[in-house]
Amino acid sequence: MCTWKRWEKALALALLLTLLIAARECRIGMKQQHDLSEKMVRLHVLANSDSENDQRRKLLVKDAVFVRTEEILRSAENRKDAEHRLQNALPELESLAEETLRQDGRAEEVYVTLANERFRTRYYDDFTLPAGQYRSLQVVIGEGNGQNWWCVVFPPLCSASADSFSLAAEQADLNEEEMQLIRAGEKEYLIRFRTVELWNRFIESLGEMGSGA
Repeated sequence: MCTWKRWEKALALALLLTLLIAARECRIGMKQQHDLSEKMVRLHVLANSDSENDQRRKLLVKDAVFVRTEEILRSAENRKDAEHRLQNALPELESLAEETLRQDGRAEEVYVTLANERFRTRYYDDFTLPAGQYRSLQVVIGEGNGQNWWCVVFPPLCSASADSFSLAAEQADLNEEEMQLIRAGEKEYLIRFRTVELWNRFIESLGEMGSGA
């Protein structure tokens, strides 16, 4: 008959408590991330390649598209309204990106779509977004095999100054808890962000295994 020593029981209890805390934090974090994602549209620009010139051209496209989307979404009332406006503007944004590249000296195909994408935790200058699935305006230049650029187009958090950050967040109806979450970032929500991050990586690995089967 197997008997447990006192230290083994203590270790097992500690492990169980750790798992319970991690599961609770993950559940809360996933709920918070889902609520955030329901109020946001992110921007994801994929460069043709990692060459210095393609990375430079990626930034030209990013600047042009970002400025135009800010104009399109300036009076958007919520994410649903923002999505509707962007959906109608996809051909225009695609043409704008291609014209930007043409003026730079080389024509190149660009594909602009609205997609659901899974992001890892992203750290920006003034805020952090937890890992998870978000709606994104995806801009793919050429083969789309280069390093990417990410930010948020609704609400316009990436262009908001410290003074206007709250106003930008209010456009998407972010509440005080959500604003605190993204402003405090991982410094305050370390366990929660990490457990959600690990869960999303696990989901990604399952997807990769499935696609490779």
